[in-house]
Amino acid sequence: MPNSKPRSVAKERICTAALEHFVINTYEGASLNNIAEMVGIRKASIYAHFKSKDELFKQLIEDALQVECAFVAESFNSNATGDPGEFYCRALKQRYIESIHLRFLIRTAYVPPVHLVDYIATHYQNYIDCLTDYFIQSMQKNTALLTEQTTLYGDAYIGVVDSLHVDLLYSGLDNFERKLEAMLFLLKNAIHSLSTSKQL
Repeated sequence: MPNSKPRSVAKERICTAALEHFVINTYEGASLNNIAEMVGIRKASIYAHFKSKDELFKQLIEDALQVECAFVAESFNSNATGDPGEFYCRALKQRYIESIHLRFLIRTAYVPPVHLVDYIATHYQNYIDCLTDYFIQSMQKNTALLTEQTTLYGDAYIGVVDSLHVDLLYSGLDNFERKLEAMLFLLKNAIHSLSTSKQL
């Protein structure tokens, strides 16, 4: 998990500039020279905080995971009404617009630098596990499903979120609402149908 040790102002400025630069240019197109220029320092000064471009990139992945897992927790805690996981899905579009961490996380997960694929996959799974755990907890609170059924629906929910992420990344925002409503409709009907059958 991310290191919670406080950062220096200089290191924080590097991370902020690098995050924006990587989102715009991807890993391959980003350079430490350009990041240094954005911060107003020499490239050599970056090496006082990070040994390499890879180390800086990995730090940003950890930062994004920390920020977005916190948003997942906030979203599920706010899901007082509606079906399990619905609040998070409905918040995704605006979150994608507002959170550079989410844009970085999705872009990196779906288009990773080849030499960091295993590292990114392992860390991105933490985000998926976070979403799954909160969804299953919500299912257990709001339905009378068996454990294996909540696990099954947890996997289905991740499929919904994954589809929405792909739409945000590749199709833009235009078709998002239509796909969102369709996916939630199918998931909601499946949950309600199974819950009703358990009560009969």
